[in-house]
Amino acid sequence: MQPFSFGDVFGNPEDIQTLEEGQYLGDVAVSFYFEYLSQELEKKSVNKIAFIQPSVSFLIQNCSVEEAVLILSPLNLKDKEIILCPINNNTNLLQANGGSHWFEI
Repeated sequence: MQPFSFGDVFGNPEDIQTLEEGQYLGDVAVSFYFEYLSQELEKKSVNKIAFIQPSVSFLIQNCSVEEAVLILSPLNLKDKEIILCPINNNTNLLQANGGSHWFEI
C-alpha cells in the first residue's frame, strides 16, 4: 500500500493498521477523521465547530500558556460553539505518535 493523503492529512500504511482490532488508534487516523468532518461541515456552511488536530493538541500540552495562545489564535476559537480537542497520554516529548489512550474534550 502506498502513502495516502486527504486534505491536509498525510499517512502511511502503518497508519491504516491502527484501525485494526486490538490496535491503538493513531494520530493520523484521528487527523483524517477530523479533516473529513471539517470538509463535510464546510460543504454545509457550518463553521461553528473547531477541530484541533492531534499534533496541535500535543504541541499546546507541552508549551507555555503564552505560546498556546499564539498557536491557537488563528483558529478563532472564541467564535466557535464546539471545540473538539483530542488528548492522549503521551508524556514523551521526543516521541510523536506516542501514547496508548485518547480522550476527546
